[in-house]
Amino acid sequence: MKFRRYFSVFIAVLTIFGLIAGITVFAKNNGSRHTVCTALSSQAKSYYQENSIAFSSVSKLKGGNDNCLTTVNSDLFSKLHNLMANTMTDSISYSSLSDYWYDTDANNGSSKPRLFYSDIDSGSFNREHVWPKSRASFKKLNGGCDPHHLRPTNSSMNSTRSNYCMGYVKGVISGYKTKTSGNGSIYYSSANDRVEVDDKVKGDVARIFLYVYCRWEEPNLFMDTPNPIVGPGDDANNGKKVIESLDTLLEWCKLDPVDSWEMARNDECQNIVGNRNVFIDYPEYAWLLFGEAVPTDMVTPSGEAKKGTSGNNQGGNTSTDTSTNTSTNTSSNTSEDVSTNISTNASTNTSTNTSTENTTSGDSTNAQGGIDKKPQNGGKPFDPNNIGNQQSNTDNGQFVLDTWVIIVIVIGSLVVVGGLISIVIIKKRRIKD
Repeated sequence: MKFRRYFSVFIAVLTIFGLIAGITVFAKNNGSRHTVCTALSSQAKSYYQENSIAFSSVSKLKGGNDNCLTTVNSDLFSKLHNLMANTMTDSISYSSLSDYWYDTDANNGSSKPRLFYSDIDSGSFNREHVWPKSRASFKKLNGGCDPHHLRPTNSSMNSTRSNYCMGYVKGVISGYKTKTSGNGSIYYSSANDRVEVDDKVKGDVARIFLYVYCRWEEPNLFMDTPNPIVGPGDDANNGKKVIESLDTLLEWCKLDPVDSWEMARNDECQNIVGNRNVFIDYPEYAWLLFGEAVPTDMVTPSGEAKKGTSGNNQGGNTSTDTSTNTSTNTSSNTSEDVSTNISTNASTNTSTNTSTENTTSGDSTNAQGGIDKKPQNGGKPFDPNNIGNQQSNTDNGQFVLDTWVIIVIVIGSLVVVGGLISIVIIKKRRIKD
Protein backbone atom coordinates (compact mmCIF):
# COMPACT_ATOMS: atom_id res chain seq x y z
CA MET A 1 0.00 0.00 0.00
CA LYS A 2 2.82 2.43 0.83
CA PHE A 3 4.46 1.75 -2.52
CA ARG A 4 1.22 2.51 -4.33
CA ARG A 5 0.75 5.72 -2.31
CA TYR A 6 4.28 6.91 -3.06
CA PHE A 7 3.94 5.94 -6.68
CA SER A 8 0.68 7.90 -6.94
CA VAL A 9 2.35 10.99 -5.46
CA PHE A 10 5.29 10.59 -7.85
CA ILE A 11 2.96 10.39 -10.86
CA ALA A 12 0.99 13.40 -9.63
CA VAL A 13 4.19 15.46 -9.36
CA LEU A 14 5.23 14.46 -12.89
CA THR A 15 1.79 15.39 -14.19
CA ILE A 16 2.00 18.85 -12.60
CA PHE A 17 5.49 19.29 -14.05
CA GLY A 18 4.21 18.43 -17.52
CA LEU A 19 1.37 20.92 -17.25
CA ILE A 20 3.70 23.67 -16.03
CA ALA A 21 6.13 22.93 -18.88
CA GLY A 22 3.33 23.21 -21.41
CA ILE A 23 2.09 26.49 -19.92
CA THR A 24 5.62 27.92 -19.87
CA VAL A 25 6.15 27.15 -23.55
CA PHE A 26 3.02 29.05 -24.48
CA ALA A 27 3.71 32.01 -22.16
CA LYS A 28 2.42 35.36 -23.35
CA ASN A 29 2.44 38.91 -22.10
CA ASN A 30 -0.37 38.79 -19.55
CA GLY A 31 0.18 42.37 -18.42
CA SER A 32 -2.49 44.99 -18.96
CA ARG A 33 -1.81 48.02 -21.11
CA HIS A 34 -2.11 51.35 -19.25
CA THR A 35 -2.39 49.75 -15.81
CA VAL A 36 0.38 51.37 -13.77
CA CYS A 37 3.04 48.96 -12.52
CA THR A 38 3.86 49.50 -8.85
CA ALA A 39 6.25 46.60 -8.25
CA LEU A 40 9.17 44.87 -9.91
CA SER A 41 8.41 41.41 -11.26
CA SER A 42 10.05 38.47 -9.52
CA GLN A 43 12.04 37.92 -12.71
CA ALA A 44 13.34 41.50 -12.60
CA LYS A 45 14.39 41.16 -8.96
CA SER A 46 16.29 37.96 -9.75
CA TYR A 47 18.03 39.61 -12.71
CA TYR A 48 19.57 42.36 -10.60
CA GLN A 49 20.36 40.07 -7.69
CA GLU A 50 22.11 37.52 -9.89
CA ASN A 51 24.18 40.25 -11.53
CA SER A 52 24.95 41.99 -8.20
CA ILE A 53 23.42 45.26 -9.39
CA ALA A 54 21.84 46.98 -6.40
CA PHE A 55 20.16 50.31 -7.04
CA SER A 56 21.43 51.62 -3.71
CA SER A 57 25.02 51.37 -4.93
CA VAL A 58 24.68 51.90 -8.69
CA SER A 59 22.67 55.09 -8.18
CA LYS A 60 25.67 56.63 -6.41
CA LEU A 61 27.89 56.36 -9.52
CA LYS A 62 28.68 59.59 -11.30
CA GLY A 63 26.37 60.41 -14.16
CA GLY A 64 26.96 62.93 -16.90
CA ASN A 65 25.19 66.23 -17.54
CA ASP A 66 22.83 67.78 -20.06
CA ASN A 67 25.16 66.84 -22.91
CA CYS A 68 24.21 63.39 -24.22
CA LEU A 69 27.32 63.26 -26.43
CA THR A 70 29.63 63.33 -23.41
CA THR A 71 27.42 61.53 -20.88
CA VAL A 72 28.35 58.32 -22.71
CA ASN A 73 31.72 58.60 -20.90
CA SER A 74 30.22 58.71 -17.41
CA ASP A 75 30.59 55.94 -14.82
CA LEU A 76 26.83 55.37 -14.57
CA PHE A 77 26.44 55.06 -18.35
CA SER A 78 29.25 52.50 -18.48
CA LYS A 79 27.75 50.46 -15.65
CA LEU A 80 24.31 50.29 -17.22
CA HIS A 81 25.69 49.64 -20.71
CA ASN A 82 27.89 46.78 -19.49
CA LEU A 83 25.00 45.20 -17.62
CA MET A 84 22.67 45.22 -20.62
CA ALA A 85 25.43 44.24 -23.10
CA ASN A 86 26.96 41.42 -21.07
CA THR A 87 23.63 39.81 -20.19
CA MET A 88 22.40 39.91 -23.79
CA THR A 89 23.50 36.34 -24.36
CA ASP A 90 21.34 35.61 -27.38
CA SER A 91 19.96 37.38 -30.43
CA ILE A 92 17.25 36.95 -33.02
CA SER A 93 17.10 37.72 -36.72
CA TYR A 94 15.28 40.68 -38.19
CA SER A 95 12.99 38.37 -40.14
CA SER A 96 11.92 36.41 -37.02
CA LEU A 97 10.80 39.44 -34.98
CA SER A 98 7.17 39.10 -36.00
CA ASP A 99 7.05 35.54 -34.64
CA TYR A 100 8.07 36.68 -31.17
CA TRP A 101 5.65 39.61 -31.05
CA TYR A 102 2.71 37.26 -30.58
CA ASP A 103 4.15 36.60 -27.13
CA THR A 104 6.06 39.77 -26.19
CA ASP A 105 3.46 42.25 -27.42
CA ALA A 106 0.27 40.41 -26.55
CA ASN A 107 -2.02 42.41 -24.27
CA ASN A 108 -3.45 40.54 -21.31
CA GLY A 109 -2.80 37.20 -23.02
CA SER A 110 -4.37 38.16 -26.35
CA SER A 111 -3.72 35.96 -29.38
CA LYS A 112 -2.60 39.01 -31.37
CA PRO A 113 0.06 41.63 -30.63
CA ARG A 114 -0.84 45.14 -29.52
CA LEU A 115 0.12 47.66 -32.20
CA PHE A 116 2.45 50.26 -30.73
CA TYR A 117 0.94 53.59 -31.86
CA SER A 118 -2.60 52.42 -32.68
CA ASP A 119 -3.14 50.73 -29.30
CA ILE A 120 -5.25 47.90 -30.73
CA ASP A 121 -4.68 44.15 -31.11
CA SER A 122 -4.10 43.10 -34.71
CA GLY A 123 -2.47 40.36 -36.75
CA SER A 124 -1.65 42.82 -39.54
CA PHE A 125 1.45 44.85 -38.78
CA ASN A 126 4.98 45.76 -39.79
CA ARG A 127 8.32 46.40 -38.10
CA GLU A 128 8.87 49.78 -36.52
CA HIS A 129 12.30 51.02 -35.51
CA VAL A 130 11.23 53.44 -32.79
CA TRP A 131 14.76 54.90 -32.98
CA PRO A 132 14.89 55.55 -36.77
CA LYS A 133 17.50 53.63 -38.72
CA SER A 134 18.51 56.79 -40.53
CA ARG A 135 19.62 58.28 -37.19
CA ALA A 136 21.49 55.25 -35.92
CA SER A 137 24.49 53.07 -36.62
CA PHE A 138 22.38 49.97 -37.29
CA LYS A 139 20.05 48.69 -39.94
CA LYS A 140 18.82 45.14 -39.44
CA LEU A 141 21.57 43.99 -37.10
CA ASN A 142 22.36 44.73 -33.46
CA GLY A 143 19.94 47.44 -32.32
CA GLY A 144 18.14 47.02 -35.64
CA CYS A 145 16.66 43.67 -34.60
CA ASP A 146 16.60 44.04 -30.83
CA PRO A 147 13.13 43.05 -29.51
CA HIS A 148 13.45 45.67 -26.76
CA HIS A 149 13.47 48.29 -29.51
CA LEU A 150 11.48 46.98 -32.49
CA ARG A 151 7.69 47.14 -32.24
CA PRO A 152 4.72 46.03 -34.39
CA THR A 153 2.80 48.94 -35.91
CA ASN A 154 0.07 49.76 -38.36
CA SER A 155 1.74 50.37 -41.73
CA SER A 156 0.16 53.76 -42.43
CA MET A 157 0.96 55.01 -38.93
CA ASN A 158 4.54 53.85 -39.34
CA SER A 159 4.82 55.55 -42.71
CA THR A 160 3.41 58.80 -41.34
CA ARG A 161 5.70 58.72 -38.31
CA SER A 162 8.57 58.60 -40.82
CA ASN A 163 12.00 59.27 -39.30
CA TYR A 164 11.04 62.56 -37.66
CA CYS A 165 12.46 63.70 -34.36
CA MET A 166 10.04 63.09 -31.47
CA GLY A 167 8.82 66.18 -29.63
CA TYR A 168 5.87 68.44 -28.92
CA VAL A 169 3.69 69.37 -31.90
CA LYS A 170 0.17 70.09 -30.63
CA GLY A 171 -0.12 73.68 -29.44
CA VAL A 172 3.47 74.37 -30.46
CA ILE A 173 3.66 74.09 -34.25
CA SER A 174 1.04 75.68 -36.46
CA GLY A 175 -0.32 73.81 -39.46
CA TYR A 176 0.52 70.35 -38.13
CA LYS A 177 -1.30 67.26 -39.39
CA THR A 178 -2.91 64.34 -37.56
CA LYS A 179 -2.94 60.65 -38.41
CA THR A 180 -5.32 58.36 -36.51
CA SER A 181 -5.51 54.58 -36.46
CA GLY A 182 -7.40 52.40 -34.00
CA ASN A 183 -7.23 54.02 -30.57
CA GLY A 184 -4.16 56.13 -31.24
CA SER A 185 -3.06 59.24 -33.09
CA ILE A 186 0.22 60.87 -34.06
CA TYR A 187 0.72 64.56 -34.78
CA TYR A 188 3.41 65.64 -37.19
CA SER A 189 5.01 68.43 -39.16
CA SER A 190 7.39 67.41 -41.92
CA ALA A 191 8.55 71.02 -42.32
CA ASN A 192 9.66 71.11 -38.69
CA ASP A 193 10.96 67.52 -38.49
CA ARG A 194 8.68 66.76 -35.54
CA VAL A 195 6.27 64.02 -34.57
CA GLU A 196 4.31 63.65 -31.34
CA VAL A 197 2.62 60.49 -30.10
CA ASP A 198 -0.31 60.16 -27.70
CA ASP A 199 0.37 60.69 -24.01
CA LYS A 200 -0.32 57.01 -23.28
CA VAL A 201 2.73 55.92 -25.32
CA LYS A 202 5.12 58.81 -24.61
CA GLY A 203 6.77 57.02 -21.69
CA ASP A 204 7.31 53.87 -23.75
CA VAL A 205 9.06 55.93 -26.44
CA ALA A 206 11.28 57.69 -23.88
CA ARG A 207 12.34 54.42 -22.23
CA ILE A 208 13.05 52.79 -25.62
CA PHE A 209 15.22 55.76 -26.59
CA LEU A 210 17.11 55.54 -23.30
CA TYR A 211 17.65 51.82 -23.83
CA VAL A 212 19.03 52.21 -27.36
CA TYR A 213 21.16 55.17 -26.26
CA CYS A 214 22.75 53.18 -23.45
CA ARG A 215 22.72 49.58 -24.70
CA TRP A 216 23.80 50.29 -28.28
CA GLU A 217 25.83 53.41 -27.49
CA GLU A 218 24.01 55.72 -29.88
CA PRO A 219 25.10 59.20 -28.65
CA ASN A 220 22.60 61.38 -30.57
CA LEU A 221 19.75 61.08 -28.10
CA PHE A 222 18.77 64.77 -27.88
CA MET A 223 21.74 66.36 -29.65
CA ASP A 224 23.04 65.93 -33.19
CA THR A 225 26.33 64.07 -33.33
CA PRO A 226 29.09 65.71 -35.41
CA ASN A 227 30.66 62.37 -36.33
CA PRO A 228 27.94 59.84 -37.22
CA ILE A 229 29.19 56.34 -37.99
CA VAL A 230 27.97 54.60 -41.13
CA GLY A 231 28.25 50.84 -41.09
CA PRO A 232 29.16 48.61 -44.05
CA GLY A 233 26.28 48.04 -46.45
CA ASP A 234 24.31 51.07 -45.23
CA ASP A 235 23.62 54.26 -47.13
CA ALA A 236 23.78 56.87 -44.38
CA ASN A 237 23.49 57.78 -40.75
CA ASN A 238 22.55 61.44 -40.57
CA GLY A 239 23.46 61.63 -36.87
CA LYS A 240 20.43 63.74 -36.01
CA LYS A 241 18.84 63.62 -32.56
CA VAL A 242 15.79 61.42 -31.97
CA ILE A 243 14.02 63.57 -29.38
CA GLU A 244 13.97 67.34 -29.19
CA SER A 245 15.45 67.89 -25.72
CA LEU A 246 16.42 66.36 -22.39
CA ASP A 247 13.46 68.11 -20.77
CA THR A 248 11.04 66.47 -23.20
CA LEU A 249 12.66 63.06 -22.68
CA LEU A 250 12.26 63.22 -18.90
CA GLU A 251 8.80 64.79 -19.07
CA TRP A 252 7.54 61.95 -21.25
CA CYS A 253 9.13 59.34 -19.02
CA LYS A 254 7.26 60.72 -16.03
CA LEU A 255 4.00 61.59 -17.82
CA ASP A 256 3.41 58.00 -18.94
CA PRO A 257 4.63 55.68 -16.14
CA VAL A 258 5.55 52.03 -16.64
CA ASP A 259 2.49 49.81 -16.91
CA SER A 260 2.15 46.12 -16.10
CA TRP A 261 2.26 45.29 -19.82
CA GLU A 262 5.63 47.00 -20.19
CA MET A 263 7.03 45.10 -17.20
CA ALA A 264 5.73 41.77 -18.52
CA ARG A 265 7.14 42.57 -21.96
CA ASN A 266 10.53 43.20 -20.35
CA ASP A 267 10.28 39.72 -18.82
CA GLU A 268 9.42 38.16 -22.18
CA CYS A 269 12.30 39.92 -23.94
CA GLN A 270 14.67 38.72 -21.23
CA ASN A 271 13.47 35.16 -21.89
CA ILE A 272 14.42 35.61 -25.55
CA VAL A 273 17.73 37.53 -25.53
CA GLY A 274 18.83 37.49 -21.88
CA ASN A 275 18.96 41.18 -20.96
CA ARG A 276 16.43 43.74 -19.74
CA ASN A 277 15.65 47.39 -20.37
CA VAL A 278 16.83 48.83 -17.04
CA PHE A 279 14.90 52.06 -17.65
CA ILE A 280 11.63 50.14 -17.41
CA ASP A 281 12.55 48.54 -14.09
CA TYR A 282 14.22 51.69 -12.77
CA PRO A 283 13.04 54.84 -14.60
CA GLU A 284 14.99 56.71 -11.91
CA TYR A 285 18.19 56.03 -13.86
CA ALA A 286 16.99 58.39 -16.62
CA TRP A 287 17.38 61.36 -14.28
CA LEU A 288 20.53 60.17 -12.55
CA LEU A 289 22.23 59.48 -15.87
CA PHE A 290 22.11 63.18 -16.72
CA GLY A 291 22.82 64.48 -13.23
CA GLU A 292 19.19 65.42 -12.46
CA ALA A 293 17.29 64.93 -9.21
CA VAL A 294 14.66 62.17 -9.42
CA PRO A 295 11.08 63.51 -8.96
CA THR A 296 9.70 62.24 -5.66
CA ASP A 297 6.11 62.33 -6.92
CA MET A 298 6.79 59.78 -9.66
CA VAL A 299 5.36 56.26 -9.53
CA THR A 300 7.95 53.64 -10.50
CA PRO A 301 8.05 49.82 -10.27
CA SER A 302 10.91 49.92 -7.76
CA GLY A 303 9.47 52.72 -5.63
CA GLU A 304 12.94 54.25 -5.35
CA ALA A 305 11.79 57.65 -6.65
CA LYS A 306 9.66 58.26 -3.57
CA LYS A 307 12.74 57.85 -1.39
CA GLY A 308 14.13 61.10 -2.74
CA THR A 309 17.13 59.89 -4.75
CA SER A 310 19.49 62.79 -5.32
CA GLY A 311 20.86 63.83 -8.67
CA ASN A 312 24.12 65.11 -7.18
CA ASN A 313 26.04 62.35 -8.86
CA GLN A 314 26.79 64.67 -11.78
CA GLY A 315 30.37 64.83 -12.94
CA GLY A 316 31.02 61.84 -15.18
CA ASN A 317 31.85 64.35 -17.90
CA THR A 318 31.35 68.08 -17.56
CA SER A 319 32.66 69.24 -20.91
CA THR A 320 30.27 70.79 -23.39
CA ASP A 321 30.48 69.92 -27.05
CA THR A 322 29.10 72.83 -29.05
CA SER A 323 30.13 71.54 -32.45
CA THR A 324 27.47 70.84 -35.04
CA ASN A 325 27.12 68.39 -37.85
CA THR A 326 27.98 70.19 -41.08
CA SER A 327 27.80 67.11 -43.26
CA THR A 328 25.27 67.40 -46.08
CA ASN A 329 25.69 63.94 -47.49
CA THR A 330 22.39 62.32 -46.53
CA SER A 331 20.30 59.91 -48.48
CA SER A 332 16.80 59.14 -49.58
CA ASN A 333 16.01 55.47 -49.16
CA THR A 334 12.82 53.88 -50.33
CA SER A 335 12.79 50.13 -49.94
CA GLU A 336 10.05 47.55 -49.92
CA ASP A 337 10.72 44.36 -48.03
CA VAL A 338 7.96 41.85 -48.68
CA SER A 339 8.51 38.09 -48.63
CA THR A 340 10.80 38.36 -51.65
CA ASN A 341 12.95 41.16 -50.17
CA ILE A 342 12.78 43.33 -53.28
CA SER A 343 14.25 46.78 -52.65
CA THR A 344 14.86 50.00 -54.52
CA ASN A 345 17.38 52.49 -53.15
CA ALA A 346 17.98 55.95 -54.54
CA SER A 347 20.76 58.09 -53.07
CA THR A 348 20.20 61.83 -53.22
CA ASN A 349 21.40 64.86 -51.35
CA THR A 350 18.11 65.69 -49.64
CA SER A 351 18.27 64.54 -46.00
CA THR A 352 15.04 62.53 -46.46
CA ASN A 353 14.97 58.89 -45.39
CA THR A 354 12.02 56.66 -46.06
CA SER A 355 11.73 52.90 -46.12
CA THR A 356 8.77 50.61 -46.52
CA GLU A 357 8.88 47.11 -45.08
CA ASN A 358 6.02 44.61 -45.01
CA THR A 359 5.82 41.85 -42.41
CA THR A 360 2.30 40.42 -42.33
CA SER A 361 0.95 43.34 -44.31
CA GLY A 362 1.86 46.99 -44.33
CA ASP A 363 5.06 48.93 -44.61
CA SER A 364 7.70 50.55 -42.48
CA THR A 365 9.13 54.05 -42.77
CA ASN A 366 12.50 54.51 -41.20
CA ALA A 367 15.69 54.91 -43.15
CA GLN A 368 18.88 53.00 -42.76
CA GLY A 369 21.86 53.45 -40.53
CA GLY A 370 25.07 51.57 -39.91
CA ILE A 371 26.87 49.72 -37.14
CA ASP A 372 28.45 51.41 -34.15
CA LYS A 373 32.21 50.84 -33.88
CA LYS A 374 32.10 50.96 -30.09
CA PRO A 375 32.27 47.64 -28.21
CA GLN A 376 28.91 45.89 -28.34
CA ASN A 377 27.52 42.42 -27.70
CA GLY A 378 29.28 41.79 -24.42
CA GLY A 379 32.16 44.14 -25.12
CA LYS A 380 33.29 42.47 -28.35
CA PRO A 381 34.87 45.05 -30.68
CA PHE A 382 33.33 45.99 -33.98
CA ASP A 383 34.80 44.07 -36.91
CA PRO A 384 33.86 45.43 -40.35
CA ASN A 385 35.15 42.24 -41.96
CA ASN A 386 32.99 40.00 -39.82
CA ILE A 387 29.70 41.86 -39.77
CA GLY A 388 27.63 38.70 -40.11
CA ASN A 389 28.87 37.40 -36.78
CA GLN A 390 27.96 40.60 -34.93
CA GLN A 391 24.51 39.05 -34.65
CA SER A 392 25.66 35.43 -34.58
CA ASN A 393 23.43 32.37 -34.48
CA THR A 394 20.24 34.34 -35.05
CA ASP A 395 18.33 31.95 -37.27
CA ASN A 396 20.13 28.96 -35.75
CA GLY A 397 19.05 30.23 -32.34
CA GLN A 398 15.46 30.40 -33.55
CA PHE A 399 15.72 26.82 -34.87
CA VAL A 400 17.16 25.58 -31.57
CA LEU A 401 14.42 27.39 -29.66
CA ASP A 402 11.70 25.86 -31.85
CA THR A 403 13.27 22.42 -31.43
CA TRP A 404 13.31 22.70 -27.65
CA VAL A 405 9.73 23.92 -27.68
CA ILE A 406 8.67 20.80 -29.58
CA ILE A 407 10.68 18.56 -27.26
CA VAL A 408 9.19 20.13 -24.13
CA ILE A 409 5.68 19.87 -25.55
CA VAL A 410 6.13 16.19 -26.46
CA ILE A 411 7.71 15.29 -23.10
CA GLY A 412 5.11 17.27 -21.19
CA SER A 413 2.28 15.60 -23.11
CA LEU A 414 3.72 12.12 -22.59
CA VAL A 415 4.17 12.75 -18.88
CA VAL A 416 0.60 14.02 -18.51
CA VAL A 417 -0.89 11.13 -20.50
CA GLY A 418 1.32 8.57 -18.72
CA GLY A 419 0.40 10.01 -15.35
CA LEU A 420 -3.33 9.89 -16.07
CA ILE A 421 -3.12 6.31 -17.34
CA SER A 422 -1.14 5.22 -14.27
CA ILE A 423 -3.68 6.81 -11.94
CA VAL A 424 -6.53 4.99 -13.70
CA ILE A 425 -4.67 1.64 -13.48
CA ILE A 426 -3.96 2.14 -9.76
CA LYS A 427 -7.62 2.95 -9.06
CA LYS A 428 -8.76 -0.17 -10.92
CA ARG A 429 -6.35 -2.32 -8.91
CA ARG A 430 -7.66 -0.85 -5.68
CA ILE A 431 -11.22 -1.70 -6.73
CA LYS A 432 -10.21 -5.34 -7.45
CA ASP A 433 -8.36 -5.57 -4.17
